[in-house]
Amino acid sequence: MNHQHKMKHHHVRKPHTKTVSKIRFIEDLRNKHQGKEIWIIGSGPTIDDYPDDFFDNKIGITLKGAMRAFPNSTYFMHCVSSGCGFSRKGIVYDWLKDGRMHFLKRFILPTHITKVPSKFQNLPDWRDSIRMLRKRDPIKKEEEKHCFFETVEKIMRREPTQYPSLDSHAHWGIQAAAILGAKKITLVGCDVKYLKRRGHGLKRGLDKFYARQLRDWKEHYSPPIEMLRGESPAQLAWRRADKWLAEALAPFGVEVCRYYYGKGYRDISELPDFKIEP
Repeated sequence: MNHQHKMKHHHVRKPHTKTVSKIRFIEDLRNKHQGKEIWIIGSGPTIDDYPDDFFDNKIGITLKGAMRAFPNSTYFMHCVSSGCGFSRKGIVYDWLKDGRMHFLKRFILPTHITKVPSKFQNLPDWRDSIRMLRKRDPIKKEEEKHCFFETVEKIMRREPTQYPSLDSHAHWGIQAAAILGAKKITLVGCDVKYLKRRGHGLKRGLDKFYARQLRDWKEHYSPPIEMLRGESPAQLAWRRADKWLAEALAPFGVEVCRYYYGKGYRDISELPDFKIEP
């Protein structure tokens, strides 16, 4: 007589695998706002001129500290690696942790990294909405103009690329707007000049947002005369790249300009007429 032996079924645990966020890139949103005007909102002194709700019905990419002034913006942009940004002592992190972590779902993050930042891994599910923008490595000065024009051509041909900047979030903002399909890209608060010895607005909490920088960066208290005029080497580089991007996008029917409240649209090269104070 054959006896059947009951086999003991042992429950085999599957190895624990940690859920890792999927990396998403700005290209996932290509042409989402095709044919529209997209506003690039900086935190320069002229941003104080705008009513609180001015950008509420507009498509906007708000840069760095301006997110505090205009929290209803469509998108926010801040570089991941910026020391004053997403570190646990950074001004962006300080602002987000105060009940605003869900705002990360509107973030576009210029970065060199190839994975989701570890500081975002334990966030809720909307962390998967963060879009990365691949930063380009620093460029040799003689290659700068060609690099910006080449990048714009790749954007318009939908080719993969990395995005250059001459140390200005506005440059990344313009390129992101082009990817999103903008027909017109309008810069506000990207002033490239100082007013009353400061390079940022004061209203809507911007003074508190930049208070730490004002303590750490003494040049904001007494900037040299060329910075007050918008003619320091860094400011001239910002202006050059703004102009190059406008010139590169023009053949594709995309206009890049500035806007000043109460004055209207202006050429990309026209900076605010601030009185220079001694």
